[in-house]
Amino acid sequence: MQNNTSGTAPVDQASRKITIQTPQGDHCIELTKGRLWAGGAIAALCLTWTITATASFLVSNMSPSSEIADTAMIESAFDQRIGRLTASLAESERLRQSATERLDMALGRLVAQQDIIETALGDHADTAAALRVTRDHLAKIVVDRDAAEKRVRELSQAVANLESSGSDADTAEELDIALAAVSDELTAAVRDRDLQKNDMHRMESEISTLELKMQITADRQERLVASLEDAVETSFRPLEAMFEASGLSVDTLVSGVRQNYTGFGGPDGGVPAAITGMADPELNARFSTLMASMERMDMMRIAATKVPYTMPVRVAHRFTSGFGTRRDPKTGGRRAHNGIDLAGPRGTPIVSTADGVVVFAGRQSGFGKMIKIRHAYGFETLYAHLNKIHVKVGDRVARTDHIGDMGTTGRSTGVHLHYEVRLGGNPVNPMTYIRAAKNVF
Repeated sequence: MQNNTSGTAPVDQASRKITIQTPQGDHCIELTKGRLWAGGAIAALCLTWTITATASFLVSNMSPSSEIADTAMIESAFDQRIGRLTASLAESERLRQSATERLDMALGRLVAQQDIIETALGDHADTAAALRVTRDHLAKIVVDRDAAEKRVRELSQAVANLESSGSDADTAEELDIALAAVSDELTAAVRDRDLQKNDMHRMESEISTLELKMQITADRQERLVASLEDAVETSFRPLEAMFEASGLSVDTLVSGVRQNYTGFGGPDGGVPAAITGMADPELNARFSTLMASMERMDMMRIAATKVPYTMPVRVAHRFTSGFGTRRDPKTGGRRAHNGIDLAGPRGTPIVSTADGVVVFAGRQSGFGKMIKIRHAYGFETLYAHLNKIHVKVGDRVARTDHIGDMGTTGRSTGVHLHYEVRLGGNPVNPMTYIRAAKNVF
């Protein structure tokens, strides 16, 4: 079968040949089995490529909008979480500030009331001394009065005896002279007796007034002691609870502080006798116990400044990683995390969490710019990935002193502070101490 149209390719079914007519003449192509397989493979490859290219084109045109939507959703959720964390941090800071203000007010009230009670004790001592002098004077007056009355009786009897004696002229003249002398003495004795009685009544009135004043002073002392006991109970008990919550021995802490601070206790840690002179023995014992408790609480307050109870970042920040095993942000594997991570803007102030001495300030592999502070009782704190360091080795720092700025130096994935607490050289969870002091500092 032949077709005269140029460019057609009739097939010879018997020989499986294709004849192609061109202006230059006829060309025959033999369709072997291998050529058929090759052609099929080429056609399949072309179809596969076409499908792949089309799919890639569709994906490339659809994915950006999907990624944008996912990113927007993630950012929205992240912003909401930041908002909640910021609000929570602000509330915690408000509670901390309120607790600090209450503690400062309690301290001020205790100091003021202690001054008042010492003044009251002084007034009580002065009143007691005046009462003793007045009573001694009254006793002397009573003795003088009794002597005057006895003298009046004796003189009266002498006058009576003279009047009943002899009546001759010489005797009468002598009797008149003696009677006049005795009468004058009797008059003076009566006058002294009346003066002594008046002094006695005045002294008795003064004693009544002084006794009333002493009773008023005793009542005032009772109110002041009760007020101080209440202040100690409500304001300083949280300190004891804070130490207990963090697993620290109050006795050990107080003993350590007392070695360096004398306070106002005597050689045995008691209260000086000069401020325990109350009239009521029971009130005196209560006041002695109270003053010992106040001295102990004062030692506890000093000890609290030497333990890392406060946050190293005291402005808005995010808590990004806790203490313990976690996924390494760089390698993805599990790794121990010996502190906590707090994120914030670059340059966020970092403060010391307790009184101490700077023992390292510089660069260290992995930690970047780092500060290490040694505190009392075997504590150390570490502040890593800093942008700037504001202290040097040997510096003594107090709690909340500005020691550096937040950064991202060393092995870090972003701006944050890596904060560690070590006790006896071993890392411990910083949040144990921070949570324990939540309502105190």
